[in-house]
Amino acid sequence: MKRQNFAFAPFAYSQISLTKKHIIILTLLAIQMILFFLQKDFRIMLNIAVNLFAILSVSFIAGKINNSKNWFDITLITEAVLIAFCIPMNYNPLILFCLVATSYFFIKIMFGGFGSNVFSTVACTVAILYISFPASFPQSLNDVTLLKSHGNMLSTLQISGAIKNDKTITSLLNYIFGNIGVIIPEGYANMLLQNVSTIPALRYNLLTLISAAILFAHDVGDKIISVTFIVGYGLFVWTFAMNQIDGSFFSGDVLSAFCTGGIFFYAFFVAGESSTLPHTKAGKIIYGLILSAVTFIICGPGGFPAGAALAIVAANICSPLILYIESKFFSRSLRKLYGKVA
Repeated sequence: MKRQNFAFAPFAYSQISLTKKHIIILTLLAIQMILFFLQKDFRIMLNIAVNLFAILSVSFIAGKINNSKNWFDITLITEAVLIAFCIPMNYNPLILFCLVATSYFFIKIMFGGFGSNVFSTVACTVAILYISFPASFPQSLNDVTLLKSHGNMLSTLQISGAIKNDKTITSLLNYIFGNIGVIIPEGYANMLLQNVSTIPALRYNLLTLISAAILFAHDVGDKIISVTFIVGYGLFVWTFAMNQIDGSFFSGDVLSAFCTGGIFFYAFFVAGESSTLPHTKAGKIIYGLILSAVTFIICGPGGFPAGAALAIVAANICSPLILYIESKFFSRSLRKLYGKVA
């Protein structure tokens, strides 16, 4: 009997598989890790190893408790790497292991596991690491008195040593764009290309933006939430950030806020992680706006490296309510449709 091959032509996947998504994310993060390796910043590798050991240990124990053999998948590796990117490279390894293991055990037991947890596992873990030992994180520059004394966020960053002046590249950019009236102050190029920070997520902002374009091209992540978060927070900063400092509106330093708060990294790699995010476009926009508002309340004009993680955890609390409203609206729409058909 001749063997026949059956095609599954009527059925097609509209998105790439979860495994491929995480391979793309890990590949993009690996590019940044290579740069850290070339600069001999090896501590990020140690933090990844510690995170991974903690997460795998908790997942293995939870699998044993639940009599499940499916205790490992690639998402655990991605989350270990993302946490390492969002914390200082000099975080104590022993404390890191204990807190990451505790955080993951808490999330897995209390909120139904990695497939149905309410809170973003990465953001929640980073928030716990910050709250437990805030002194391990860089000093927040989100201080009204400090900003008033220096005039604006860029000057505060330069005086504090958070960014370095980049005369050569800034002069080149001003030579290129000066003919159209665009003048770039010293420091902005450094913030985009190679920011001075012990937190990896804040280091290569331009590379993170390029990575975001690749993620969107492969339909990885949630475009609506990421873009709404970026645009919303940017508008809040531009409109209100300087009001407490000099009483003005529409003069906030948006780029400094993005680069010094890790906003790009959190928006494209972390904000869409929770498994209970809204499903409709309207729900995602509302969630993104809530996240941007909470981020502005916590981070203000920027300079608070752990602020975005705290904001994502706070916004996650609103997600079930948005999902509930979506389900009610969807059920009502179905009843109306059924009534018309009947």
